[in-house]
Amino acid sequence: MRNCRLSREPTRAAELTQALEQEVEKCPEAQRLQTHPRVGALRRVAAALSPSNTLHNRMPDKIFWLDSGLCSRVYAFFMSGMQIGELAKRTTLTIDAIRFYEKRRLLPKAARSAGGFRLYTTGDIEQLHFIRQMHALGFSLREIRELIELRTRKVAACESVRELVKDKLAGVRAKLHKLQKLEAELMADLRKCNKELKRRQRHSASACPVLEEVVTK
Repeated sequence: MRNCRLSREPTRAAELTQALEQEVEKCPEAQRLQTHPRVGALRRVAAALSPSNTLHNRMPDKIFWLDSGLCSRVYAFFMSGMQIGELAKRTTLTIDAIRFYEKRRLLPKAARSAGGFRLYTTGDIEQLHFIRQMHALGFSLREIRELIELRTRKVAACESVRELVKDKLAGVRAKLHKLQKLEAELMADLRKCNKELKRRQRHSASACPVLEEVVTK
């Protein structure tokens, strides 16, 4: 990651504008970001730093440090600041579901705007997708929280994740065995019902064999 040193010189102001434009072009959502208010704010800063601007001579001789590149502070500056409604829209989750995950500490504590609104990042979108994926695989919230913590360990987490997956697979197989047994019992009851209904076509009706069997058990 390289640094762009921005001072009062026109070349430094140009560097800010150039770095900003490069980041917008790299972003897959460039068209939407072109009108993002934070992008506009950075452009206004660059314009103010230019000697052609009447404000230039009144500005203090300060130097600003900004990174460029993905995951940089320039990038994060106009990619952050998403409110919960936008987050819900981009993850297809309800606002209540997102707040529920926050209360269960599955999402990091969100920063707040000057007005007190929670602000979310693209990292929160990724984490919510991960939570949904693990929930679909049958992991509990406690297990998902553990998996989220393990994600930070990357390579070192592989053995721990394997044990979690093995335990989950064993649980699924046990449930599958019970379901298969239940399926066999239901199929046997269905055959009894079909047999009785067929018998009634030629003989007088008898009590339902399935209910009678339940009563006598």
